[in-house]
Amino acid sequence: MGSQVAVVKGERSDESVLKALEMKDHKPALSGWETVLIKVNFITVKTSRTTTDPIVVEAIIRKLARASPMPQKHYENDNHHK
Repeated sequence: MGSQVAVVKGERSDESVLKALEMKDHKPALSGWETVLIKVNFITVKTSRTTTDPIVVEAIIRKLARASPMPQKHYENDNHHK
């Protein structure tokens, strides 16, 4: 299966992100897994910084949390693991 892209015209909002996420069924990709890691992009160089928009991350977390019967664990940084 190749990469798929969903394009939604709208404001920069979680509503637009959720609309794009609805265009692709995520359940087959998550089937059989109890834990999901959401890896965001954070790239920094001397002249620029590239990150995944926090609105996108929040919308993905909310969508997966609604679909999951499992308790949710959220880690903001490595301090939770010490």
